[in-house]
Amino acid sequence: MNITLRRTDIILLFGAIICLFAIFLLGGDQYPELGYRNADSRAQVYSKGLRFVQSLGYELQDWPHDQLLSCDSEHSQFIYEQLPVNEIVPALKDSLAIYKWQIVWFIVNDSLAGNISLQLGENDDIRNYDNLKGWYQLTLDAQGRPLHFEFEDSLNSFVPSMTVGADLEQEKARRLARRILRGDIDEWIFEGGHQRSGWSGITRQYKWYREIPVLGVRSGFTVTLQNGRIISFHKTNSLPKNFNVDGGTVSWLYIFPVLFFAGIFIISIVQIVKRLRADLLDFKMSIIPMLIFLVGLCSKLLIIPELDIENIGSLIITTIVLTGMMWALFTLGKSLTREVWSSKLTTFDAVQRRMLFPQTGLNIFRGLSLGLIAVGLYTVLTRLGIFFFDASLALNDQGLNFLSKSFGSLLLIGSSLSSTLMIIVLFCLFIMTLLKKWLKRPILAFLLTWLLWAVIDKSLALPVISPGWISLAVHMAIGGLLLWSFIYFDLITVLVAYFSIPIFYYSLCGLLLGSGGFWIRGIILLGFLGLFVVYALRAYQSNISVSEVTAYVPDYVQRIHERERIQQELEIARHVQLTFLPSSNPSIPHLDIATLCLPAKEVGGDYYDFIISDKSLGIVIGDVSGKGISAAFYMTLTKGFLKANTKIASSPKEILININELFYENAERGMFISMILAFFDLEKNILTFARAGHNPLIHRCSETNKVVEVGVSGIALGLENGTIFNNTIQEKRLPFKPGDEFLFYTDGLNEAQNLRKEEFGEERLLQLIETYHALPAGLQLARIQNEIETFSSGASQHDDMTAVLVKIRATE
Repeated sequence: MNITLRRTDIILLFGAIICLFAIFLLGGDQYPELGYRNADSRAQVYSKGLRFVQSLGYELQDWPHDQLLSCDSEHSQFIYEQLPVNEIVPALKDSLAIYKWQIVWFIVNDSLAGNISLQLGENDDIRNYDNLKGWYQLTLDAQGRPLHFEFEDSLNSFVPSMTVGADLEQEKARRLARRILRGDIDEWIFEGGHQRSGWSGITRQYKWYREIPVLGVRSGFTVTLQNGRIISFHKTNSLPKNFNVDGGTVSWLYIFPVLFFAGIFIISIVQIVKRLRADLLDFKMSIIPMLIFLVGLCSKLLIIPELDIENIGSLIITTIVLTGMMWALFTLGKSLTREVWSSKLTTFDAVQRRMLFPQTGLNIFRGLSLGLIAVGLYTVLTRLGIFFFDASLALNDQGLNFLSKSFGSLLLIGSSLSSTLMIIVLFCLFIMTLLKKWLKRPILAFLLTWLLWAVIDKSLALPVISPGWISLAVHMAIGGLLLWSFIYFDLITVLVAYFSIPIFYYSLCGLLLGSGGFWIRGIILLGFLGLFVVYALRAYQSNISVSEVTAYVPDYVQRIHERERIQQELEIARHVQLTFLPSSNPSIPHLDIATLCLPAKEVGGDYYDFIISDKSLGIVIGDVSGKGISAAFYMTLTKGFLKANTKIASSPKEILININELFYENAERGMFISMILAFFDLEKNILTFARAGHNPLIHRCSETNKVVEVGVSGIALGLENGTIFNNTIQEKRLPFKPGDEFLFYTDGLNEAQNLRKEEFGEERLLQLIETYHALPAGLQLARIQNEIETFSSGASQHDDMTAVLVKIRATE
């Protein structure tokens, strides 16, 4: 199969190449990860840390430990604001120790030492661990230089017994300061020391400080000794008091995500219930994508060796719940998308069916180009933000994992898989598709989804941008690009694009970092994208046609098409039926006529018509048993019988007898029609009518000012072949005068029900005729209709409603 490249594809290719140059040209000066260049590995940092605490007299190698890399976002933001762009990355590495390794050794009872498994969280308070008898904490910079040390040890595991004088302690503190401060102790000003005595002995503290004029930062170093041993030291940097820390988010957006996801949950539950009832969901077809999502969620559990056993149960439950929710949302989103714009799933279906489809290969290349363009957008826009608005970048968990863990690449791939499915399913398959279905305007659906995306989606795994409004602008640019790719191309394109954004970013960071094995992590990430390229090339060269891919249609999609076909046929039937009803009310002097016809379904079995001559007006109303197509068919049949018989008979009774005979011969047993037929003699002012099992007419007499039901005997058409019908049916004559009014109606009016299954009833109908009798016929009938709808508010219309109101006007 030959796939023709669009002009858009050429633009995407050139855009990706330009963005790649921009990333290498600009990213090396601003990406915060590059401040980690020439840093030690995790193992090297631990080895240095262990040797250092041993030099202080603490033997900790046999105790369980954990190690965590963190990023000081406040100091990072300060550097971005204070320095030119080309000086940011060196300052991140050398000036303020932005990257800090925290190593904690956990001291426990001997009986627990071999069985404990502890894991340090970024914001954990290690004092809260159960069975913990002590801890030793050492903080180092990215090059393994100590910055902070302290401990608590109720077992007194490493308490040296010595007594030294103040001068010897001060000299010991000075030697430590020279060691920590890398020999430039002469640039530091000694503030002095002080001591205090307590039950545990004499504690002495010594302090140094220096100013960094370029940054306006004051650095301090404090050493604390007790009974001749170093028990703590701290190297700190105090930011200027006028420095304002921006948290990276817009304050008014804190509550919005909570409301957003609560609304999404409610709407999705409602939609799932509706589609389950309509049998429009297929959960089996979502198994493989959800297995991929589950792998992404479980990636940390599978590759992190030090796992807190106490939290395994809650992690498993959370994983199962999230996977189940995504399974339901993905199944719902695909069902909605197949209904609204099924072409967006064509290449996805090909991948799911393991078909090498050329269009799939092309869309993978498009997605990779878009992912590279998105990283380029991120680079250029943050560069502008740093240059013009003192924006700053800070690493998130994904960046720290990439830098600190040898398996950071695998962890990044796993988390990207889960976040890609979550975000794309939520915004593309569900939100934008549902908005398009509701609003019928794709551009409006796109704009609303775009706004929600920019506010909600913070899972691109790229460094966090401050201030918040710049972060919002960058996310809007990238979100708009990705949503456009879904609308212009399809699901596979946007999935590949979103997934490749963090992969491209961190692979390029790894290549720019170079040393320390980071280039290997970058190659691993690029190699994973290479698998996409290989698959795309194989798919692009295949000969499978579109018809072969689209030949597969899920069962529920066939049901959707069948329902659409039936709906179209019903619309045609409704249009045809409306042509059989009077297009307008007759205009006759002295008569004010209004009509109402509301089918309970697309088509109905109620029927009304007028028979007009020079001296009279005939009115007929009928109600076929049942509703829908069959009722409409018999209504149409009866209309033909009526038209034929009004030409050969003038008496209502005689006409109904003839219609009954014809109907009984042509209708299946069990079908019947109630009907009332009346003729207004406009010369003699007499109404003559007969009814075949129909509702009595309602007459309001202007002389007596009374509203009454007027009926005569008669059974419905089609119940028997003629003998009983002919003997039962009667005819009645009523004189009328100006001011009189007559209502002909079907039982859909008086039998309308509310939520408590109560009927509207004839009494209310009679009262409404009296209440609104002074109004013109059209307005009076509209008020009656409104009263019935108010009464049955919340309940569905269970029967057709038809009425003809005739008011006698005064003679001029």
